[in-house]
Amino acid sequence: MSRSIKILAVSPEIPKPDTASGDRRFCALLEILAREHSVSLFSLTQGACGNDEEGKYFSLCEAIGVRGQLGHVSGLIDLLSRRRFDAGLCEFWRTSHDVCSLFRWLQPWAAVIVDSVDVHFLREETALALGIGDSQTVAANREKELAAYRTADAVVVVTEEDRDALERSGFVGLCFQIPNILPIRARPSVSRARELLFVGGFKHAPNADGLLWFVREIWPAIKREVPEASLTVVGSHPPPEVLSLSEVDGIEVKGYVSETAPYLDRAAVSVAPLRYGGGMKGKVCEALASGLPVVTTSFGAQGLQAISGEHLIIADDAENFGQGVVGLLRDASRSERLGRSGQSLLAGLCSPRAVSKKSAEMTAWIESRPRKLLPLARWGARSFYHRLARSADMTTRASWGVSSQG
Repeated sequence: MSRSIKILAVSPEIPKPDTASGDRRFCALLEILAREHSVSLFSLTQGACGNDEEGKYFSLCEAIGVRGQLGHVSGLIDLLSRRRFDAGLCEFWRTSHDVCSLFRWLQPWAAVIVDSVDVHFLREETALALGIGDSQTVAANREKELAAYRTADAVVVVTEEDRDALERSGFVGLCFQIPNILPIRARPSVSRARELLFVGGFKHAPNADGLLWFVREIWPAIKREVPEASLTVVGSHPPPEVLSLSEVDGIEVKGYVSETAPYLDRAAVSVAPLRYGGGMKGKVCEALASGLPVVTTSFGAQGLQAISGEHLIIADDAENFGQGVVGLLRDASRSERLGRSGQSLLAGLCSPRAVSKKSAEMTAWIESRPRKLLPLARWGARSFYHRLARSADMTTRASWGVSSQG
């Protein structure tokens, strides 16, 4: 019989599942873990967000059984000095460097796991092919990311493509594959206008790039073929070049919305015209989970093992992408069949029930792994030192005396 373990999740800021698909997945994973285990969340901050916003998102954590806390690194030191954990789960590789060092120093018995969210260097390398980014910066980031993964005890990847990318790069550590997590929603049987939907948080650079490419290269041909077609754009933090798309005939930019469900239910087709990327795409998974037919690119279909024409439509050039959209707008029966088939595929991969089996493999490993013991007196001495350091506002790495060697 498995035992309840204590997990401390660490995120670079308060997760905001209504603004970013990566945060939505991370919170859904914490919710699954919290059903059987004790899960706490420490969100790092360089400054404080507004009290209303802080309260809103930590209330969401409490609703899924996760105790949340916001603070600086000194607060994390204090927490690790007072409470014992079996594992640390870091959101993103950039978060893990100092966090891993702190766990090694203060709680060396704990497993340290990095949730990649997506393999960042894979996304950055595919952007280079489009002339986006600097090759030297991408190469440097790649080495830093791989180093962070090697320092940890295990890495969570979202797709087989991401796992393969790590293996090709020489990474031989332990990986757990945990995909996006979405509940399956019934699709209302209603008459729909010929409305397209694009969903994406615009802090994520591939979203603006893909949308602008779609409007520039594909949208005019769709309007010629289907003059009544419209496009609704939903997503937080739209930059000026995205906001200006509302001036284009047939396009409405909504920006942030608290709930995407009404837009998913009323749209006829979801478009995800991504030209580069890595990991699994939240916008694609969310549409499929809602039974909404999707037209996307090979990048948008990553991790789904989908067959074009059976589960969704995959097209990497402007002409075929546009034809895929027009065909679905003109054939409601085909569109409905595609939506049902895509939803069935998604249910087998990303439903909470399917993902619970994946996450159970990770927690079983945490339970069974040999633990490096630290004598209680030694841990107490380190804890006292770090509490003293915090009271003296010793918040820099040099002041902590922390090293990855422990």
